[in-house]
Amino acid sequence: MNKFVTFFITILFFVGCNSQKVSVDYDRNVNFSQIRTYKINTSVSSGLNDLDQARLYDALEKNFKFRGVQKSEQSDVEVTIKPREFVSTNAGPSVGVGVGTGILNSVGGGISIGVPMRTKSLNQEYTVSMYQNNTMIWEGILNLKMPVNASAEVKQQNMDKGVAKLLANYPPKK
Repeated sequence: MNKFVTFFITILFFVGCNSQKVSVDYDRNVNFSQIRTYKINTSVSSGLNDLDQARLYDALEKNFKFRGVQKSEQSDVEVTIKPREFVSTNAGPSVGVGVGTGILNSVGGGISIGVPMRTKSLNQEYTVSMYQNNTMIWEGILNLKMPVNASAEVKQQNMDKGVAKLLANYPPKK
């Protein structure tokens, strides 16, 4: 029974720490259905380590391809990526510890305190911008949150889910 409780709490911890939030803005005058090719501007330093960059590029390529937009050097649009990463400490639930006494005739008193459970999270923010003729036409911001010591598989899953959520409504409908 004790192993089950520990396992359940661990699952809740990881589910609570893994999240993706997105926001998107775009030029309503652009016909996105005509965009068939893209390229990623690699001349702008992404600031990502090679592994995270490969995960992001792979997720973007899969999701664009699913939407009929292919990677090409001769492209309709250029995509730039600006990442930001930081570690935050989250005050999670607290564990209550208490002491109490009871006196005759149902009168009692007690003292209790909450011991906070703190966790650290890796926060990654990716601003993905799309340019056509040097004019921004689409921008999406993806915020990923996961445990600091997340495995490569967890990072890949978060990236795939996050990019899918970011591009869920692409191409935008007028």
